[in-house]
Amino acid sequence: MRRVGSYEAKTHLPPLLYEVARGETITITKRGGPVAILKPASEESGVQVRQAVEGLRASYDASYVALAARHGMALATADARLRAACQQAGVEVLA
Repeated sequence: MRRVGSYEAKTHLPPLLYEVARGETITITKRGGPVAILKPASEESGVQVRQAVEGLRASYDASYVALAARHGMALATADARLRAACQQAGVEVLA
């Protein structure tokens, strides 16, 4: 792992990013102490973000459908997943 000072990182960022894109990990230091790490982005982090978004969306949909069912309200949506959740819960879906 390569170490570079903050001044060098600031003035030579494009070449450092090129190295990181090739798989290198670089520690940025300030007064000799580490303050940041530049490392390649991974496919796995993108998958984790997508999974988190899907989880939040499912939770939101479930809460929205439960609220509509509790109050006897119909929902209007073009979203296929939300329509399916409404039908499963017995909530009317408006066209």
